Amino acid sequence: MKILINEIEYPVFFGMTAIEKTMISLNCESFETMGDKLKTNLGMFQLHREVAYNGILAGCKKEGVAFPFKDSEDFGNSIDSFEQLTPVVAYFWEVFGGFFKTTGETKPQKVSKAAKQNP
Repeated sequence: MKILINEIEYPVFFGMTAIEKTMISLNCESFETMGDKLKTNLGMFQLHREVAYNGILAGCKKEGVAFPFKDSEDFGNSIDSFEQLTPVVAYFWEVFGGFFKTTGETKPQKVSKAAKQNP
């Protein structure tokens, strides 16, 4: 996914680390408290900014693109419209939900000989 901010397109990626960083930056130790952020205007602003910031940071790192923002506040100051962030947040929730889905199939894990010898 890409996001357009001030006529510059940035890559967006959400893997495990970007999800963790977003939760840490929002001071949320559970998924429930992340959802609670959407109940207040301030929380909603923070969630949208942190989701987009961490998604762009991870996307730039993954694609080897320079990350132009010094921190989340600097990023927030570059946003002209709240609407710019909504596609990234929708994508975050999509990835977030898919990250925890299971196929229902479990495969036995291989155990190395060293692990068998040194339990």
